[in-house]
Amino acid sequence: MTTVVIKDTNAQAKGLIEYIRTLPFVEIVDEPSKKTFAEEAKDCISVEQWFGELRGRIDKHFQNA
Repeated sequence: MTTVVIKDTNAQAKGLIEYIRTLPFVEIVDEPSKKTFAEEAKDCISVEQWFGELRGRIDKHFQNA
């Protein structure tokens, strides 16, 4: 496997990417869109919630032990 990074900053690079997409032995992995810190934080849980879930898993594990 070989990794090639093409920055699609101009029409020629975008054309090259579109051509490469047509090849049967190539898989293109697009870079995920970059989120701001605030956008990423919306998807997170609080520390208290995380520890609560952890404690629940620990308790459940030892109840079944």
